[in-house]
Amino acid sequence: MTAYPTRAQLYQFGINSAALSNVPTADQDAALESTSRLADTYCRPRHETPFASPYPLEIVRAVCAIAAWDLLSVRGYNPDLGDTLSARAERAIQWLRDLGAGRAHLDTSADATPSVQECAPLISSDDPVDWFA
Repeated sequence: MTAYPTRAQLYQFGINSAALSNVPTADQDAALESTSRLADTYCRPRHETPFASPYPLEIVRAVCAIAAWDLLSVRGYNPDLGDTLSARAERAIQWLRDLGAGRAHLDTSADATPSVQECAPLISSDDPVDWFA
């Protein structure tokens, strides 16, 4: 399986990379993977999981918030000292619960797949055409 966010997205949406400078990248990757599977458990009632790539940005952001809190709290950091990490993780979990219950929805307008064929008209004939004659 694959984690929804990349490590770069963890630093972008979850926590500054400097805060994780003493955390091995293997541990960061494992946290992203396990938190992605946790997100699946909340989403599974209404969504097919695991999500297909490209992953919904809302899911990526929620996983980053939870993984950042998890990475620091497991290492002895007290996230209750500040509202930022623990509150963001709690809000992300609540959003995942709401998504699974149908009270929140993914942004499906981001689908770039055209619904109509956007190319030149197809010209066909019953008679085969020898283009090189």
